[in-house]
Amino acid sequence: MYFYKKKQMWIFTDKEKENAHNISTLDYLQRNYGLTFKQDGRGFRCREHNSLFVHADQKAWYWNSRGIGGGDAIEFVIKYENKSYSDALVQVI
Repeated sequence: MYFYKKKQMWIFTDKEKENAHNISTLDYLQRNYGLTFKQDGRGFRCREHNSLFVHADQKAWYWNSRGIGGGDAIEFVIKYENKSYSDALVQVI
C-alpha cells in the first residue's frame, strides 16, 4: 500500500485487495465495531442490531432495517460509513 501525499491517492497491490476481500465480515464487525452474533439458521444474527445478518460464508451480509447489504467487509464500510472504495480498503486492511 502506497500513499502519494501530493495527489491524495492510495495505490494497492493485487494481493492487498485480494486479502481485504477475503476477510471475514463476521470477524471484522466483532473486532472493529464490538458487535456480537449468535448462530441463526444459515448464518449469524447480530445481538445489538437484530436485523443485521451475516451469511454462513461469514462474508456476505444484509441489514434488513436499513435496506443495505453486500458481499464483504469492504462493502459494509462503504455503505455503512459512506466511504469511498479506497478509504474502505484502507480501513479494512
